[in-house]
Amino acid sequence: MPENEKLKPVRKKKGIDFLTKRIVNLVFINLFLIFSGILWLDYIGIINIREDVYPKLAKVPVLNNLVPKRSEDPYLLSREEHRKEEIAKQIEWEKIKKYEESLKEKEIALKGREKSLEEYENRLKLKKKKLMKNIRRKKHIRKRLHSRLNILSQCVLKKLLKDWNYLMIYF
Repeated sequence: MPENEKLKPVRKKKGIDFLTKRIVNLVFINLFLIFSGILWLDYIGIINIREDVYPKLAKVPVLNNLVPKRSEDPYLLSREEHRKEEIAKQIEWEKIKKYEESLKEKEIALKGREKSLEEYENRLKLKKKKLMKNIRRKKHIRKRLHSRLNILSQCVLKKLLKDWNYLMIYF
């Protein structure tokens, strides 16, 4: 080596070289894709981050602060709505039961009324039979009276005619 040429110190470039930048960018892109994939799987319901991942993260002391506390459940509103719907269904069911009981009571009352009406109808039929019997009997009596009156009037007329003839003879 010539003396003139002293070893020049190799200057290091400030920052990182191109290859390292590429590797770091690829790592960030991969991490982004993995994170996005996990969120997408949680969104479509294949995995459940709150139930699957958070309890595991809570066990790690460093990551314990990252796990959200369960102060509010996201399904609390839907559970409350479901509870209210169940209460409303129960109230409707009780109303239906009360209405059914009142219908049964009305049905029993109507059956009693129907029996009393049938008894009344039977009494009316018996009265009608008695009246018809009386009417037939009276018609029969009337016919007999008419026939007797006819016979009697014929007899009386005959007798009167005889008597008239006697009277005519004397006068």
